[in-house]
Amino acid sequence: MELVLTTEDLEPLPKQQDDLITEPSGFLNSEYKSVVKHSLNNISSKSIFGIRQRIKSRSYITSCVAETTIKLSVFLTLIFLIFN
Repeated sequence: MELVLTTEDLEPLPKQQDDLITEPSGFLNSEYKSVVKHSLNNISSKSIFGIRQRIKSRSYITSCVAETTIKLSVFLTLIFLIFN
């Protein structure tokens, strides 16, 4: 068995072209995306999806208010304890 090493390039490497991306190509970049956006903006309150979205948004707002209230009360209690 023989090992042959050569120092000359047998084939030159092809030059790569730079791909210029002007806008991101997301997963949903078709007609479907525009339909989904339109559906979310025009939710009927009588549809099951509309009812679910309204319940989710109310629970999210309630949980955010409760979380903020707890954090603020703990912060004010610690400030009060530190400066007294």
